[in-house]
Amino acid sequence: MSVHSGTGQQYLMTFDSLDLDQEPERRTAVYVLEEFYGIVMYRIGVEKLNLHAELKSKNLSTQWNRIINRLEALDGFDFPDEYNGIIQKLKSFRNNVAHDYTYDPPKEHLAELRRDAVRWRAWLIEQSERYDEIHRELNARETLLKLSDESINFVEDARIPDREPFSQDVKSAKGDIEDLRDDLDQIKTETSEITPELVRLFSEAKNLENFVSTSLEGEAAVDIHIETEVDRIMEEKAFRRQMEDS
Repeated sequence: MSVHSGTGQQYLMTFDSLDLDQEPERRTAVYVLEEFYGIVMYRIGVEKLNLHAELKSKNLSTQWNRIINRLEALDGFDFPDEYNGIIQKLKSFRNNVAHDYTYDPPKEHLAELRRDAVRWRAWLIEQSERYDEIHRELNARETLLKLSDESINFVEDARIPDREPFSQDVKSAKGDIEDLRDDLDQIKTETSEITPELVRLFSEAKNLENFVSTSLEGEAAVDIHIETEVDRIMEEKAFRRQMEDS
């Protein structure tokens, strides 16, 4: 099924049927919103932005970052900060609900995520269709050059994690990508054909992009685990103090 203005609508209908005055349904609403935003990004990423189908197994932040990386290749691309805030807020709610059975997501914020959903979807579809139209006009060689350039840009712009071994992994990838940047610049001026060297460069650039993305996801997973463990320990200490005082 191709992406369209009604993609994910069934999840919004499910959300609208929930009673947000009830805590269990507010927790359920977080997962319903995750399904909506996730399926829209997956369909757009694969069908319009030439992203790999593995996007469906990634978390919201990874999906969003890969989509924005693609769209930033558009001339005059306008990236509203409010849309980035939507994904980050929803990811935070989702992590809290998944790791804390007592967490109660705020009703007003859930309602805000629902109000923004249709406008966010329409904006993302519009931007992705611009990208798709441009790519259809490119020949095969131009497409390989452009996709290689986008992968290299992703690695070059990636932040260096604070934790090891993720920090060293990303630093190493950034070193390797410098050589690919030089090779790409040379290929652009040498020939108008698809050469084995261009295919090799495209493959290596894409592999480095995926490697860096996986490293960033790994650090995020560690951070979530540590945060969850700290919360658990603090709750246990508070419970023991309460028992000692009673």
